[in-house]
Amino acid sequence: MKTITIDEFMEFDPCYSEKRILKIAGVKTAWSAMDILQLESVPAADRLWAALREELIDATILHEFACRCAEQALALVDNPDPRSVAAIAAKRAWFRGEIDDEQLFIASDAASSAAWAAANAASDAAWAAASATSAAARVAARDASVASVASVASVARAAARDARAASAGTARDAQVEMIKELIGGKKK
Repeated sequence: MKTITIDEFMEFDPCYSEKRILKIAGVKTAWSAMDILQLESVPAADRLWAALREELIDATILHEFACRCAEQALALVDNPDPRSVAAIAAKRAWFRGEIDDEQLFIASDAASSAAWAAANAASDAAWAAASATSAAARVAARDASVASVASVASVARAAARDARAASAGTARDAQVEMIKELIGGKKK
């Protein structure tokens, strides 16, 4: 399991002060993604920001998480554009080696166009789905290692925003549980 030290974490330029982080850390000197995700005294959005990094989670898992967040956002739209659904499927096919970079890029570009077309029509849910799908499309970039951290965080934020009518906090809590499950943690 990948871990980082407090000093390495501080290089991410967190909004928390080093003093606050040291207080949260207690005597622990190295942290895994699961350690961070289990900090229930820290808001879910902050735990996601801290843990959704290739320094802690393999890129394949981060991209699967982004796909799931995009799917959750699309589930809120009555008739999601098939290009958006296809881009998520294409990303998974690319990871399995079933399509090449060019095919992935074409699906990504089509989904991005579909997402922003939906946003122009948009209710809050459509806007969130469009934003999440666009971010998922960016996750489908040719160089997964470059796109993953920023894109995954963007997808997570967008999928949480889609729950404005309900509770964004609840959506983020669900995302924490989802990523814990993906990295091998037990679901509560």
